[in-house]
Amino acid sequence: DLAGHGADKGASSPSTGEATGQGLAGLAIGGIDVRDATLSFSDKRAGQLYSLNNLNVTTGALSAGKPVTLELGFDLNSAAPAISAHVVAMASVEANAQAKSVRLSALSITAKLQGDSLPGGKVDATLVADIAVDGVKQTATVRNLVVNLLDLAMTGSLDASDLDKT
Repeated sequence: DLAGHGADKGASSPSTGEATGQGLAGLAIGGIDVRDATLSFSDKRAGQLYSLNNLNVTTGALSAGKPVTLELGFDLNSAAPAISAHVVAMASVEANAQAKSVRLSALSITAKLQGDSLPGGKVDATLVADIAVDGVKQTATVRNLVVNLLDLAMTGSLDASDLDKT
């Protein structure tokens, strides 16, 4: 009984024979490893076609209450406008479902875009930040923000509140 409801039939402590009943809190996953996946989205009415190719997602061990390293990479292709991109992202992610919070530490995103509609036919962009979202307080903070795009280099921080207001 992974959800922890009801009796654990057959699950017992090796030394005492008593049911352990840890539910999902006792679940540990060694990590996620997705290699060379492809995702496509086609909106024929709007004439849009997007595809993610060479999608790679890897994480460290997943365990409740502990940060996990996330690495993501993919090639993006768009038909209209005709743009291609190579994107790589990394972060340490710590999520707490009970506190309704998520923290991305040392977030790093690098994108290399190409297409005739871009200035000079190509754009390289990077973003680095530490991000925290508190779902109970409905707040978000961004610290150590560094963005490099075209000839711009931006640094800063951000505080947002009332996230549940539209």
